[in-house]
Amino acid sequence: MRDTSKLDWMVPADEWEQFRQHVHSQFGVAEGYLGREAELAMKQYIDADGYARVETLVDRLVSAAGRSPDHASEKIKSDLSSQEPTRIGIRVGTPLKEEFCAYVDEHTDYNYGVALARALNVYRDGGRSRRVEDKLDRVVDDAESMLGELNDDSDKSLSSVQRKTIAICHDVGESFTDEVLNESIHNIAAEGPKASDPTLEKYRDLVIDRLDYERHPNNEELWISRDQAEEIAPDATPAECRRSVDLLDTDEMKRRLIYTVGRRAMATSSKDVTLPERELRQEVFDDEISRPVMHEVMQEAAEHFGIGTGKPDRQQVLRLNLTELEIDHPDMARTIREFANADGDSKLADSGETTLGSYGGGQQPAAMTDGGTVAD
Repeated sequence: MRDTSKLDWMVPADEWEQFRQHVHSQFGVAEGYLGREAELAMKQYIDADGYARVETLVDRLVSAAGRSPDHASEKIKSDLSSQEPTRIGIRVGTPLKEEFCAYVDEHTDYNYGVALARALNVYRDGGRSRRVEDKLDRVVDDAESMLGELNDDSDKSLSSVQRKTIAICHDVGESFTDEVLNESIHNIAAEGPKASDPTLEKYRDLVIDRLDYERHPNNEELWISRDQAEEIAPDATPAECRRSVDLLDTDEMKRRLIYTVGRRAMATSSKDVTLPERELRQEVFDDEISRPVMHEVMQEAAEHFGIGTGKPDRQQVLRLNLTELEIDHPDMARTIREFANADGDSKLADSGETTLGSYGGGQQPAAMTDGGTVAD
């Protein structure tokens, strides 16, 4: 008979409930499977699942291709230690429980319940198998191109730009400043003694995209991996709200807009806020996008139920009602709530009530063009 022990631990309640829902969605029932699935999560967390070496080898391959192997090993979207705890009573193998506790004691500052919650969170997100698959997806095209160079007739060989980009990625190191990156571009990609401004911008974007890097949350001059930035940034701060505006595509800008305006709505008693285009462009996007782009992003956001645009008093405004947004987009609303509870200052993190009345009475909420907002 297998030797098992009960996990009589206090675990963050929200994460435990999401784990139960995940197990239920996989097997149609949670009872009888919680312990088994928790064991798999615990093994991956302490690298006892037998596949740690496989991921290490994949990381070497990713690095050789000039990319960053870091790729969301622990995407924890909220401060688990701040959640209300609940007592669990599942059983797992006794040796695994002892090994897990020893690992947590030696390598983390968490209590056992929070450490288990982190393991469950990563496991729900796909765990090691998803990480390895994501990493391989990032280098498979490079591998095909490199192999294609062995055949002179192949049209898949690496271009000169790709070669130079990979060389720059190797040259700059694990973290680097703008000065170091520019110097590397000058040395490797310049046609003359120095690279032109367009060349610097072109290769900067290529390198940052290839490495999946972003600016340090506390030092705008330093580039680091996205994983490192997530660890440093206040818990639950969405990546779209941390990253430089010039690195965001339209969809990411839309989410940045919704998350930051939603956070402002969280600070109101009505969970409903209306803000002008001018303030959104300045405070959400650091005044780094044009008015036409701002209007496009606002219209994209207004496709969501609970968000609308209008033009009272000839000012373009955006209205967000968090209660309505949650009806069709519960995950987005959850991200907003977690973002609102994150530490640190935030764009639009103002507790003042702001409504259409602040910008003129020429148009009522029901007349706004939106994905379903109605009058109060």
